[in-house]
Amino acid sequence: MAPTTTGMTQGGDRTDVVNLEDLIVSPNEVLRDGRMSGEAALQIFRKFHEEISKGFSETQVHLAIACCYGTSTETNFRERLLWTTDRATSMMPLIHLLEVEPSLASRRNKLRVFCRSLPGFPKLTRDVIHANPWLQAKLAAERGVDVQFGGVCFDYADALNDDVSYLTVAEQQVMQSVARRNVGEGRPALITGDTDDDGAARGPSERVAPLQQRAPVQSSSNRIPFGGSMS
Repeated sequence: MAPTTTGMTQGGDRTDVVNLEDLIVSPNEVLRDGRMSGEAALQIFRKFHEEISKGFSETQVHLAIACCYGTSTETNFRERLLWTTDRATSMMPLIHLLEVEPSLASRRNKLRVFCRSLPGFPKLTRDVIHANPWLQAKLAAERGVDVQFGGVCFDYADALNDDVSYLTVAEQQVMQSVARRNVGEGRPALITGDTDDDGAARGPSERVAPLQQRAPVQSSSNRIPFGGSMS
């Protein structure tokens, strides 16, 4: 006989037993706070990629570098170029796509929600940071942590919690500390909705893990999570 547990009717009365298997839900079936549909985020990225006419994988990497510098502390996205010598690669087309996305209508920081939700993008951002020592050192210095933790020093790093199998305990501690500080310092990228909530962590800054507790970072694969055959 299969394990059972008690269920609830719509009226709130205890009623029939149900199989425990009926309680199992896929992680992607329920949309959590601070997220949009991964499919919708990927569609937006594809449209942006088509507009700036660059390689699919290259665009992913350059976007990861642009966004890891901040999704909320700089609002002039017209001047943020994915390729510094090509003004046609401004982030403004992406921002415009986010502005008209219905599921983001009530989100103040649409870019941060997009970056959290684009399948594989938070992990790609971490991989790109690790692959570029200059970027890893810069981000770590700006957050006041050891350079080995630069890979979690971006303001949508909390989305790495969707798959923590490759994060060290020390990275988790630094990531949470950085996320709390970013919320206090960042400005919204876009203000078009009626809510202040972008799903970010709240609360005072917590201390960074002391040196003796910090484990070495093990770089993850350079594989681009959501590229490949989609170009």
